[in-house]
Amino acid sequence: VQMTYEELESLHWIKAQIKLLEKELAELEPLRGNKITDMPRGQNTSNPTEEMAILKARYIEKINQEKIKYWQKKIEILEFIENLENEEAKTLARCRFIQGKSWSKITREQYSYYCDIYTPRRWLQRYIEKINKKKGTP
Repeated sequence: VQMTYEELESLHWIKAQIKLLEKELAELEPLRGNKITDMPRGQNTSNPTEEMAILKARYIEKINQEKIKYWQKKIEILEFIENLENEEAKTLARCRFIQGKSWSKITREQYSYYCDIYTPRRWLQRYIEKINKKKGTP
């Protein structure tokens, strides 16, 4: 399995999309469909309550699709990480891409501030590029 650094980071953005969709769905919750009035409705036979239910169902379906995409990508990333030969790279990759920790938190936990917060990120990025080049060449 070959993955770029950007593909590894994509799990974070898929999760962000799910959160946004769930927030948007929550915004739909207070909206109500039908209000009872004595005003004539004319030719319009659509039911606002049904329209809201359909809209909410579409949002729920989209959220479920994104969750499936998230778990598929997470499994791909886990397989990629498990195939790394370097244990430090495995640890950094799991902390960043699976657990979603910030680089400052990873540096604090793994290196006790003995290095710049961007050093592990740059090292991991270079390591991934290096193994992708090795696997890419016959």
